[in-house]
Amino acid sequence: MIEDLRMIIPGANEPELLFCLKRATKDVVSYTKQDESYCSVNLSEYIVDLAIIRYNRLNTEGLQSESYSGVSNAFLNDIPEDIKKALRSHRKCYK
Repeated sequence: MIEDLRMIIPGANEPELLFCLKRATKDVVSYTKQDESYCSVNLSEYIVDLAIIRYNRLNTEGLQSESYSGVSNAFLNDIPEDIKKALRSHRKCYK
């Protein structure tokens, strides 16, 4: 997965990529309630997608939106709905 991130975000700081990948993996494990090895094998594309989102959000922690000269930016605070939809079929259900 780190190779995919390096290809998508060339020249990025390696520790930052690893941090984002680790946090994205934790997000997917937490959401699906699957173990990390299952997620790494079966859900790697979604982990990479979340890692990219996390990388793009670095240094904007705590912000919901901002505006400069009429241009506004809104920041995601959760897993995007399209990724959640894909992950739902992998969620463990407890009885």
